Amino acid sequence: MSFGGGVGATMEFGIGCFAFEWREEKGSRSANDWARDVTDTLSTLPNVSAIDVPGLGDTYMWRAGAPGGDLAIEGYAHPHFHSATVRFDITIPRRHHDLVLPGMVASENYRVVIHYGPESPVAYVVPLDAVSGRGAASTGVMLVRKHLAQHISDTSKVKFSSVGPSPFHAEFYLAAGGRLNEIFECDVVPTRGNDDIVFRYDESSFGDLVEAQTALMQEVGPELSLYYQLVRSRNARSRAAAEVARQAQTLVSLHTERGFKGRWRRLFQSGAQARQLSLAVMDAELGAAWDSEHSEKAIQSCYKSADGYLRSYIDAVAINSLSPLVVNARNVVHQLESGRTKELEITLVTTATLAGAVAGGLISAVVTLMGQG
Repeated sequence: MSFGGGVGATMEFGIGCFAFEWREEKGSRSANDWARDVTDTLSTLPNVSAIDVPGLGDTYMWRAGAPGGDLAIEGYAHPHFHSATVRFDITIPRRHHDLVLPGMVASENYRVVIHYGPESPVAYVVPLDAVSGRGAASTGVMLVRKHLAQHISDTSKVKFSSVGPSPFHAEFYLAAGGRLNEIFECDVVPTRGNDDIVFRYDESSFGDLVEAQTALMQEVGPELSLYYQLVRSRNARSRAAAEVARQAQTLVSLHTERGFKGRWRRLFQSGAQARQLSLAVMDAELGAAWDSEHSEKAIQSCYKSADGYLRSYIDAVAINSLSPLVVNARNVVHQLESGRTKELEITLVTTATLAGAVAGGLISAVVTLMGQG
């Protein structure tokens, strides 16, 4: 790919969200224990080399004592660091590519750098082979993700987790740009598929492309870390909305049953289901409200001193409207419970009237019999 005006070499790289998580509770262990476990796990893979997990010392870990979870489902990795790095090289022979991504052409060798940021870990995947064709780095993210997920043993101390979109829906490039006014300049080139995001670096600020790449990871890391946290929040809201929709459908099914049994269940059993659905709706609404407030504060914090490079992608994923599924479920509860309450009142009044009539008839009969006696 040609970037008019650029000079020197060009590096393509892909972005994803990867993490290595403890499988079980490790509350009494340290950050260095985690680093050792990650190193030991990666060392069991014959195609992984140049493993580097710098000593973390007394680095603070969040969620270190929590039960083993899943980055894709829970709020943070287990454990979560404000700052940590995992580096390694990995070789995925081309003969294995079709088993993972049939028909895709990609590099065999990659350098993977995972930076843990304040909000979320971010993975940078750099092809080490020259491969013709756009999107080789993004394909590499998919290859590495699938390979690690398939080959890390279930008995290892740590497991591999990822969050989509991995790869990020853009093709990233870094190129020398001569003398610039800033250390980095960024151009976003919209395309029919993934956008091209082209970074150029000021050659007077860096000795070579690799040095510029290291600096760029630190430069865009906070934005990407925030992006994937917002993605996880959005995914959590989607799961909550799907659960609300499932419960709403169960309640509707309960109200459409026919016959005496259906009527009995509708009048005397559906109330508990409606209350459960109401609580799920309130939980989803509170979650959306909290996400909205957190997102706004996190975005303000991220961009308080600079405009950044990826603001449009951040804003797009931060859109936080309440799911129509949740709104519909709230209406379902209101309508069905209103109808059930009225039907129950009518049933109870009718039953009381009939019971009164029967009781009155019995009393009359008894009085008549006593009079005859």
